[in-house]
Amino acid sequence: MPTWLWVLIIVLLILIVVYFVMGYKFFMFGLDKDSKVFASDNDASKSPWAKYEPKHSQEVAWLNSQKLDEVEILSGDGLKLHGHYYKNENAKRAVLCAHGYHGTWDGDFCSAALWLMKDCSVLFIDERCCGKSEGQYYTFGAHEHEDVILWSAWLDKMTDHKLPIYLYGISLGSATVLTCSDKKLPASVTGIIGDCGYTSMEDICASMAWRWFHIPGYPLVWFVAFWCKVKGHFSLYKANPKKALAHAKLPVLFLHGNADDFVLPKNSQINYDVCTSKKDLVWIEGAEHAAAHIIDPVKYEAAVEKFFAECESKK
Repeated sequence: MPTWLWVLIIVLLILIVVYFVMGYKFFMFGLDKDSKVFASDNDASKSPWAKYEPKHSQEVAWLNSQKLDEVEILSGDGLKLHGHYYKNENAKRAVLCAHGYHGTWDGDFCSAALWLMKDCSVLFIDERCCGKSEGQYYTFGAHEHEDVILWSAWLDKMTDHKLPIYLYGISLGSATVLTCSDKKLPASVTGIIGDCGYTSMEDICASMAWRWFHIPGYPLVWFVAFWCKVKGHFSLYKANPKKALAHAKLPVLFLHGNADDFVLPKNSQINYDVCTSKKDLVWIEGAEHAAAHIIDPVKYEAAVEKFFAECESKK
């Protein structure tokens, strides 16, 4: 065998080993719940909500002071999943709220909670491996959307099958509920609201690799997918809102801040373009990631109220 061929084989083997290691590091850094991926995990002054203080903390405190029932269900793979349920005796509808990556139910929804709770019964869930829910790894919607389907059945039962139900998510929670758009859901599930969701786990991992570490997304994503399967026991490719939206069965409202530099606004544009059901896309000027309601609550709430009215007029 020629020397150059031996050199090529050795170089390729070294690259494969390097990418296996990098894929594992990226998996553990981005998906393990114990990873300190954000400085805010141990430094509140660097929290993405810091610029909205003290209002944000006051809203969190208000939400936690409300009468909320702590509830639990069991996931399909045997994890205890936790949520907070607000029962509104005069509810016009019920809303299931799914928070974002490294987010919390009260931190991500405290701004919108007062508005939602006026007319709705609201279920705030702890995504798996967050809050009081069990689990070790984020799956970027691969398992989370299955959890939401179970939660929606729970919520349907709690409302005696009488109220329209909406699935509402922010960031990872948005991608999660959007992935439910082509799935079998209770008949009472009426619409989906996705705020700053991404197109797929594959796309967001490739984007993060380049923007965070200046590493080409491919072939790194393929090795991350390997570790997702081997260590996380899920398929990276199953977390794919874009694919689900191409066969969407429910009306979808997309919202996104046009100043988002974490999940880029083009994600919602792509998701909107492929969505085959009744849809609308609303841009919130100047809003950064997950801050659309904080920046322009009037426009945000008007868009969602319009969506509610349109969906419910056909019921």
